[in-house]
Amino acid sequence: MTKPTTYVSFDIDGTLVLGHNALKEHHGAFQRAVSEMFGECGMPIPFLGHPVDGWMDMKIIEAMIKKLGVEYTPEQLQKCLSLSEDYYCAAATQKSEVLPGIEHLLQVLSEMPNVEIGIASGNLPRIAWHKLELSGIAKYFKNKLGGFGVVENRNEAVKASRKNAEEFHHTTFKTHIHVGDTPSDITAGQYAGAIPVAVRTGLTNWESFPQPCHEFKNLDVDFNEFMKLIDSQ
Repeated sequence: MTKPTTYVSFDIDGTLVLGHNALKEHHGAFQRAVSEMFGECGMPIPFLGHPVDGWMDMKIIEAMIKKLGVEYTPEQLQKCLSLSEDYYCAAATQKSEVLPGIEHLLQVLSEMPNVEIGIASGNLPRIAWHKLELSGIAKYFKNKLGGFGVVENRNEAVKASRKNAEEFHHTTFKTHIHVGDTPSDITAGQYAGAIPVAVRTGLTNWESFPQPCHEFKNLDVDFNEFMKLIDSQ
């Protein structure tokens, strides 16, 4: 059996699907789990008093617990993360909009024997896969590979994603391409030794992205250019 030589990892919110649709259920799950285990609190952003864009899910939950002034064990944190996933999966039933060109691209990549695809996201694992299941695109990630929001930052999530895929296939990839919609996605790709690809499909219209990176409007109009990048590796 041919082992893949190219790994393509994707951010989720703003890259594969629109990210704002399930935010209420996402943050509501954190509020419910933290309140149940550690004491009454509000929704993450007003409770913490600042935005949490780009934060790992685990980091958000830890910050909420610390704001309550409660001591906690690693075991309690893990239970709270699992509870958050339970509450999100039970509450989130609305399909997020799949962004332009994504389904076609995933279908093509998933059928290429030299390519493996996976996720690199700040979401907790079951939250990430539930979002993609609801949107109808989880089926293209046949091996369910990825790095998720149980690490310190996005840099480590991208590294963990590649490591997970390489261990699964018992190989070392020749090429890693990471696709995201924010500057932090691009710097994470650079940190992990990947070729960074920026797509302008997120909620924020960034003036520029860290260089070097490939930059596309979306993966519909720029599908051919993206495939040229794949084929050149």
